[in-house]
Amino acid sequence: MASEVNWLTLVIGPFIGATLAFGYNRYLDKEKRYQEQLIAGNLALLTLKNQYNDFLLFRRSFRTDAARVGTTGTEPPWALVRPAYFSFADYQVDSKSIGFLLNAKERKDVFDKIELVQICHRDMKGILALMNEHAIQVQKKIAETHVSNPSASWTDLENAIGKDVEALMTTLAIGLAIRTERNEAIYTAAFEALRKSLTLHFQSFYDWTLCGCGLPWRRSRDVEDLLIKLKPPQKGFNYSELCSLPKSLDDQVKMIPQESDEIPV
Repeated sequence: MASEVNWLTLVIGPFIGATLAFGYNRYLDKEKRYQEQLIAGNLALLTLKNQYNDFLLFRRSFRTDAARVGTTGTEPPWALVRPAYFSFADYQVDSKSIGFLLNAKERKDVFDKIELVQICHRDMKGILALMNEHAIQVQKKIAETHVSNPSASWTDLENAIGKDVEALMTTLAIGLAIRTERNEAIYTAAFEALRKSLTLHFQSFYDWTLCGCGLPWRRSRDVEDLLIKLKPPQKGFNYSELCSLPKSLDDQVKMIPQESDEIPV
């Protein structure tokens, strides 16, 4: 009888040990993957949040400056743009780090929303750099003109800065007004879509617990409190609290049809 027990121990013992070791290693690998994906997801959310904050900061300063300059309502759009002492940071969502979301077909559209934010962020950086480059020269020309002609009209000032620069600054002023008017939803939609996708994804990770009757029960992980949230803008940064656009600029914006928030494919 002892020999039979020894034989069973020699045969079954290593098998059970290997099975337990394999299961434990799989558990460790899954936990490691969970932590890495949770960190990657939160970093992507944080990047979108930072890009959104940059947008809110610039929108407020742009509206405030335009309202301060447009005191009479007769100023042409190009005259409402002033050099901005603000720059959009080099935030960029690392799509590869959240590539695990591509495993779910129903959540792939989140990448379109994220990429649209990246496009808008790069667009704002580019248009702001172009604006500052020419706005400084425009201010210099206006100052020089007023020295020789204190009562210079808008036409005189346009001639002084040049029709090409005047046309460019008008385009930039209208472009910035449109972006600050309509782009907020692009940021919030991408953030909420990504957060929802991450929440659904992490439900595929399970924890074992005991139910009320004492039996083991497998429960999906709830990461609601672990994912970064997007709070409403602070007081003074909400769209309804901002200064209105000067009439000459507002009229131009209203002439531009609302664009789609989708990426062309």
